[in-house]
Amino acid sequence: MSSRNRPSCCSSTPRAFAICPASAVAALAEADVAGVAALFQRVFAATDAPAPREMEAYIARRFLREDGPDDDIPSLVARRGARIVGFIGVIPMRFALGERRLRGALASTFMVDPKEASPLAGARLMRAAIAGPQDLTVGETAGEVTEAMWRRCGGSVLGAYSLDWTRVLNPGAYALETLSGKLGRLRPLLALARPLARRLDARLRRRADGRLRWSSLAPGPDAGAATTPRGRLRDEPIDLDALAALMPGFAARGPLHPDWAPEEIAAIVREGARKAATGDGVHRVVRDRRGEPVGVFVMHGRPGRTARVLQIAAAPGREEAVVDAMMARAAALGFSAVTGRAQPWQLDALAARRCVFHKRAATVAHSRDEAILEAFRRGEAFFNGYAGETWLRLIGDAFGD
Repeated sequence: MSSRNRPSCCSSTPRAFAICPASAVAALAEADVAGVAALFQRVFAATDAPAPREMEAYIARRFLREDGPDDDIPSLVARRGARIVGFIGVIPMRFALGERRLRGALASTFMVDPKEASPLAGARLMRAAIAGPQDLTVGETAGEVTEAMWRRCGGSVLGAYSLDWTRVLNPGAYALETLSGKLGRLRPLLALARPLARRLDARLRRRADGRLRWSSLAPGPDAGAATTPRGRLRDEPIDLDALAALMPGFAARGPLHPDWAPEEIAAIVREGARKAATGDGVHRVVRDRRGEPVGVFVMHGRPGRTARVLQIAAAPGREEAVVDAMMARAAALGFSAVTGRAQPWQLDALAARRCVFHKRAATVAHSRDEAILEAFRRGEAFFNGYAGETWLRLIGDAFGD
């Protein structure tokens, strides 16, 4: 990073910010955890209610690394006096680019108190985070303001990794769900329309009769199965440990991919299974006729509502079949729609199945090494999902004492 992108009078090591009199940015310390949890409540939960102790314990466990192997890549806080007014959670993550091994930093849970008078707190946090010793800093959920901040700090917005997709499965249920979200006061009235919506969806499924339609997707008698030129594929449940064991192999399809240690991906998969606000987890492996795994998918949802897909992974050449199995399973479970974040290798399969693409947030990256950024630009990086930040419990889970 050039000197003009670093906060004045501070070195490139984030810990130096704690002693820089011109800056309010410092490495996260144990004494900051309660303030970070309270800030999360204000910014993301829109409440001044005290943060649950379980949330404080989780923040400490996930983001606090004092005297650990990666303590030179810390999470960061912005302070105004004794008050925490900003936070960026930094999770060290190793990557591989061909034969090279890279130090990565996953920037997550970026937040600044909306009542903070200084507009520079967020910029100082961002600059401090990317000024560390890592080869790559990457994030998955940058909104418009954060995206602009990344650009000003010399980062790149990765358009091919920033597309969300949605596929409507039951349009009647989906319409009621959408209206309920926009017209909260009318929810009791809209609830009366559910039987009509179910009849409409059943009629559209009969009309679909196995054909691909924009309006609906009818689950076949053998939901989750897909027929391909290479033979018949089926999906089946998979436990979390087995899923974690398969993920590194699927991720390695790209020259740039996470270099997970077994215990690291196991912890990520376990955390990603908890999405109480979204619904129950669906963890499935797709196998070929010989029983070999050719893909996996993970989603969370409730019948009659939109399911959020956390991860799709597939062996090269099996993308369409794995997407088909995922959508057939979602339809069989009664979800109104499925939505998720795409990777470049999924785009053709999703587009062919009449998904609608839209942008909710940006995937962003910063590196001083052009070869690393070029891998993203060419769509040769495995990122998003378990390789991103949406597996964190702070995204979609519930905390309580």
